[in-house]
Amino acid sequence: MTRDITEDLGLTLGRPLNEQVAFTPDGVAWDVAIGGLSFLLAPSQQFPYRRQTAQWRRQQLDTTREPGEQSLTGDWLRSQSSFHLGQGSRFFDPLLAGEESESQFAASAGVDVWTPGVVRLLPATSTALAGAAVELVGYVSGHGWIVLDAGTLKSVADPSFSVTNGPGSVVAATVVGSRVYYATGTQILHDDLGWGSPTVVGSLSNVTRLAWVKQRLLAFTSAGAIFDVAVSLTTPLYTHPLGSAWTWTGCVDLSSAVFVSGFSGDESTVFAIPLDTSGGTPVLDAPVPAVQLPRGEQVRSMGDYLGALLMVGTSQGARVGVPQGTSVSLGDLSIRSSTPVTAFAEFGRWVYAGVPASIEGVSGVWRMAPGEPLESGVSPVASDLVAPSGTGVVTGISTVGGRVAFSVAGLGLVVQSLTLRTSGWLQTSRIRFNTAEAKLFSSVKLGLAQAGTVSVEESGDGASWTPLYTTAPADGRDVEILMIGRTGQEASLRFTLTNGAQEPQLSSYVLRAAPAIPRRRLLELPLMVMSEERDRKNVRVSRDGWSRVRALEALESSGKAVLYQDFITGETLDVTVEQVEFVAVTRPAEPPGWGGMAIVTLRSIR
Repeated sequence: MTRDITEDLGLTLGRPLNEQVAFTPDGVAWDVAIGGLSFLLAPSQQFPYRRQTAQWRRQQLDTTREPGEQSLTGDWLRSQSSFHLGQGSRFFDPLLAGEESESQFAASAGVDVWTPGVVRLLPATSTALAGAAVELVGYVSGHGWIVLDAGTLKSVADPSFSVTNGPGSVVAATVVGSRVYYATGTQILHDDLGWGSPTVVGSLSNVTRLAWVKQRLLAFTSAGAIFDVAVSLTTPLYTHPLGSAWTWTGCVDLSSAVFVSGFSGDESTVFAIPLDTSGGTPVLDAPVPAVQLPRGEQVRSMGDYLGALLMVGTSQGARVGVPQGTSVSLGDLSIRSSTPVTAFAEFGRWVYAGVPASIEGVSGVWRMAPGEPLESGVSPVASDLVAPSGTGVVTGISTVGGRVAFSVAGLGLVVQSLTLRTSGWLQTSRIRFNTAEAKLFSSVKLGLAQAGTVSVEESGDGASWTPLYTTAPADGRDVEILMIGRTGQEASLRFTLTNGAQEPQLSSYVLRAAPAIPRRRLLELPLMVMSEERDRKNVRVSRDGWSRVRALEALESSGKAVLYQDFITGETLDVTVEQVEFVAVTRPAEPPGWGGMAIVTLRSIR
């Protein structure tokens, strides 16, 4: 039988894998076919048939700062030894997300992450004063926390929590030193906490907010007006053009100016009130717009950090603003929340932000470090103290008196306890080793600054969690945990610390993995490419050898997938032609005596 492949090479390059050209048997006992081209094998000691696993482990360079993560040989490693740059990081891929991701994580509740190298439990909280409409106004040394409870001013002693009632029918209040200014329906008064001998400052109706700035008292009304109380209670400093349709929500005293905020519908603006010192006595000028919020994002509260940075709580989270004269450069959301940030309080290097229903569905405060911005410009943040229960708005925060306290609508006054929480957890970012290829996750090595009870869970989707192991104090400070049979593109870890006879403290972890990609095969085939050949049944076949060599080289040059058929074993594989080497063992002659051996290397692709 004669087959002239110079007339039809059987090649159709670029087809889908499931449509590759197959060779149809024609009566000759062919050994193999490649891309529709049939061949006879001629293995020998000089030209053996070889089949082996292709190299599959990628040799990596040491591009991380963490010792041991270079993975030049052995398993791939990903480790963290600190979490002090806060939560909100989706992926732990330092090459993509930056080196800061090495000290960030996805989420947490009930743990203090701010000491580099240590994660420990936060203090618990307790309800010092129960009430559906309690608003924390401030703290006065010797008297405790000053609250507005359903229209009545009260002081809550620290640490006994005993309550002393003050005046009633109060609609707004602010603490200045040891004095409390407050407004009733028709008057503004102040009391030096005698709770019985108030001083009338003046008459003003419909007050919604009081604020002490630049050594003077400002009063905000439901008619959209702002009054400088010491100057006039009849002529406002400013009235917003929308009048009663405008709601004032914040007032902050910074070194550059006084900043006030408000909203109407989906429009919200921060105004600057500059201080005019050109005359003998400094006076406040009329407000001017400092920054407009994106449409649909309402300013609900404001605070400050060291009198230099503006904290802006909105219906979507919290931003940090940098004042520039009477304008503000507003950063991206540092806290992203589906509920509004409604209160701020500064303490040391931190700012606490009140966010309802944000920590495991319960209201609480988040901690921010605005003086230590990340490369993205946002502040490091992490959830912090959480109320014993309730989902109401956080109406006030105080960080005076050595403890954090905050008020929650529908619950009351919540105060930081002297004891630790029962438990808390931290969830790592999604770990992918900078590739979407599947991995075999083999183990987690846990480092504890102090041994205790730590439960370790793992997830491939961040939603469903598989328990791996729970440490005990007897396990010591270094624990290796196996992850048997876990494969996937990524993994997240969750560490739950449970308080006991000894408080557990997490310091580090190391996740170990290896590529789980399907192994590829390399086939080295010694093929006859002669003008005359004989098959296994001694049937003589005459063909053009040179044309078949050129056809193999065309397959190699294309790099396309072709179908490999082994008629001896019945195996079929999708392959690429990696290399074609032609060897002539005798001097080439004119047909029909021309020919030699083609050593062809194939790589399976699935």
